[in-house]
Amino acid sequence: EAIDEALAESTAAYAEQVERSRDIFLAILGHDLRAPLQAVSMSADLLARKNELDAKSQGYVSRIKSSTRHMGAMVSDLLEFVRSRLGASLPVDRKRMDLAIACKEAVAEACAGQPESNPRVEIEGDTVGLWDRGRIDQLLQNLIGNALQHGVAGQEIFIKVSGEQDHVQLIVHNLGDPISEDAIGSIFDPRVCSITEGVTPHGPSTSLGLGRLIVKEVVNAHGGS
Repeated sequence: EAIDEALAESTAAYAEQVERSRDIFLAILGHDLRAPLQAVSMSADLLARKNELDAKSQGYVSRIKSSTRHMGAMVSDLLEFVRSRLGASLPVDRKRMDLAIACKEAVAEACAGQPESNPRVEIEGDTVGLWDRGRIDQLLQNLIGNALQHGVAGQEIFIKVSGEQDHVQLIVHNLGDPISEDAIGSIFDPRVCSITEGVTPHGPSTSLGLGRLIVKEVVNAHGGS
């Protein structure tokens, strides 16, 4: 029994060390990817300013800029995932802001590269509060991007922001295959790769469910649900 107990403790300690080493590696990888991504983005901006570019070349530049934005979002999600794995909660810097304005801007950015998208935004009540604008932008980009990715192409994406007595409620809804009852409790688990089986995404995806984890962490950091 003593040998079995020692083996079990040793195996658990080794597994924990391997996981921590993996998380540290992912953190270094995500951090180091930011510099080349920034270089690509800045180069694309410089190219876009050249007047001699024809329409086709401008299209290529726009595609490069769009792709770097998506990659940057993936890297940010990866870093936040590792942060939570290493036991650090998301830091928030609360300032007065209007969630409705942030939501409209996030919708415009998310739908800029998808002309076939059909967003509808509805605002009710007082939507001003004390939140971290950067974190709220992360949350909105992930929720709206997820709705565009998993919704039926060309169908309406509905976003509603309503101010209640002591909180603000955000609803993001898309048309498509419903999430199964068995998956409802695990859609914010990063180990769950897909919220629905048999659904083909319509947009870029990390395929890791990190975006949904970031949404959960941002909400928790603000004391929400």
